[in-house]
Amino acid sequence: MEIRYLQKKAEEDSAGMIESVGQEYREMFGSWHVGMIESHLCDDADMILVTMGIVYPMVKFVVNSLREKGVKIGCVKIRAFRPFPAEQVVNAVKDAKLVITLDRNSIAALFNEIGSAMFMQPEIRAAGPMLMGKVIGVGGAHISLDLLSQIVEEGFECVDQGQVKKDLEWVPIQGIGYDPNLHVLAE
Repeated sequence: MEIRYLQKKAEEDSAGMIESVGQEYREMFGSWHVGMIESHLCDDADMILVTMGIVYPMVKFVVNSLREKGVKIGCVKIRAFRPFPAEQVVNAVKDAKLVITLDRNSIAALFNEIGSAMFMQPEIRAAGPMLMGKVIGVGGAHISLDLLSQIVEEGFECVDQGQVKKDLEWVPIQGIGYDPNLHVLAE
């Protein structure tokens, strides 16, 4: 147990090292692609999309396009997943009405981590943003601008209605001929 505790402690302490090395990298090469997260146009956003990896450039494009039309939307890129930058993410999204996580993994890691981070802060839990998660692009499924636009449109419907109808959903799901929920085995 002690070894695992020390591993976890080292992981938690690595956040400072990630930030420090990132600053050094920035100074040497002038790159702005450093740090635990990147927050883009979140200060006054009603809706914030949170993702990581290869999905982010397309999300940022959608956000920039909608901002040009006056839509209050922003995005956050998670650069380092462990240790999870819970405090930074919560600070970036706390004033939004809705946070949509876009996970490209079957365990909905962002949805679960951000939900946990928001739940752990009573003021955010009580009056913070709603949370909606979408699992996209798993197994090489295509992620299109049209799909992202549909997700954003659904998000603004949730903002208008003041509630999220589906907390977590895989999109798009097509051509499934078997629904395990409909075929319950008799005991």
